[in-house]
Amino acid sequence: MDTTLDALASAQPASQAYRAFLQQSSMEAGIYQLAAGATDSQESHQRDELYVILSGSATLEVDGTEQAVTPGSIVFVRAGVQHRFTAIASALRVLVVFVNAPTNPADPAWQLNARDDIAASADPGRNVWSPFLRTSTMTAGLYLLPASVGGDHPQTHATDELNLMFAGRAEFVVDAGTPVAIGPGSVMSVNAGHQHAFATLTADVVDLIIWPPAG
Repeated sequence: MDTTLDALASAQPASQAYRAFLQQSSMEAGIYQLAAGATDSQESHQRDELYVILSGSATLEVDGTEQAVTPGSIVFVRAGVQHRFTAIASALRVLVVFVNAPTNPADPAWQLNARDDIAASADPGRNVWSPFLRTSTMTAGLYLLPASVGGDHPQTHATDELNLMFAGRAEFVVDAGTPVAIGPGSVMSVNAGHQHAFATLTADVVDLIIWPPAG
């Protein structure tokens, strides 16, 4: 699957705050949208999840604390942990990823990271994999590819993979098929066992990758 967040959001009815666009045995992904000043009535969930703030600003109340979230904030919330958005100053658009794996109470209740802080590890001369989250149910990190390198070698993983492009211009190739042009906001889902690669970079790529546990 490859598409863009703008296309997914435009297809979402205004009356539907959350809409899933990916349903797999390993994970679910969707877009959550709340207007400025809206009340977020969500309860804790039965699955671990990752929030990626795409636009807007608010406060996230999680496990008895308050955290400001803005575009680029990435928040892990363990299953069963109470959380909701409050003080929504500007309309929120959030990528939500649920993993279909048993939660582990030994994992953190929540974790907040900032995209720009993680991306600071970029190297203009080589591709960099910068993981920021490793729990029992998911691994997440930024893949930072400078245009000067031009791409990466084809890779195959034992688990499904979800990609969100924050920045850059490139082509994405799966199973040596027809290259697909990708850019900011592109979402690519690759099932386990399928070879894939970034190629023909024309601008530095910042790509979020999320992996649930293998099979």
